Formats: sequence, C-alpha cells, structure tokens
Amino acid sequence: MAQQWLKGSTNAPLVYRDTAVTNTAAAVTNRETELMGWNIINPNSTDVYVKFVDASSGTITVGTTAVVRTLLVPANTTIYQNSVTGSPQLYFTTGMSVYAVTALADSNTTAPSTAVHLCIMYKTGQP
Repeated sequence: MAQQWLKGSTNAPLVYRDTAVTNTAAAVTNRETELMGWNIINPNSTDVYVKFVDASSGTITVGTTAVVRTLLVPANTTIYQNSVTGSPQLYFTTGMSVYAVTALADSNTTAPSTAVHLCIMYKTGQP
C-alpha cells in the first residue's frame, strides 16, 4: 500500500516542536510514522539522553516501555540530523513518543535539571 503524505505536493515533513522535554513522554504521533530528522538542544551542563519509543500516547511508562532509539545530546550542545536523501531514520508502527533522561540505561527515569528543546521532522500517512 502506497503512503500518502500530508503537507502538499512537496512531501515536506511535518514538524513536532517542544521546548520542555523532560522525563514525561510526549506523544509526537499516534499512528505509523517515519522519523526523518531532528534538532535537539541540551541547555544542561550535563549530558542528556533522548529516548524514542514506538507506542501511542497513554501507553508509555518511562523506564519500562521498550526504547527503540537513544540519542546522546552532550552538555550545552545541539545535535541535528536531516534526511538529505528523503529516507527515514526510523519507522514507528504504533506511534512515536519521546522523552529525555540523565543516563543511558533504558530503565533511567531521572529528568534533566533543565528541559530539553526538541524539533522532530517526520512523515505519516493520512488518517
């Protein structure tokens, strides 16, 4: 089945922006989604780990729900990834949610002292 993308003929990705990402999972989408890229700003003086989960909102328990991708964002740094070729970085079957914690372990639930700024570029089929 062919995907039909939102946002017109340019197939430009949708954007999810959140300037207050912490250890509470934020739902980006609640359907099949292709992660196209990101821009993440860590204003903390310590590293943070941004965790992506393939789950719909309301079904996520931070520290327990399986993580499908972890991004290290070093202290006082911005990381950026764009899909120049148009190929997705990751595919989510149920939904895409994201949160930030202070340690690499998927079981970690500790929030960063200052919220992380996040911009996610993604594509999803029409509802």
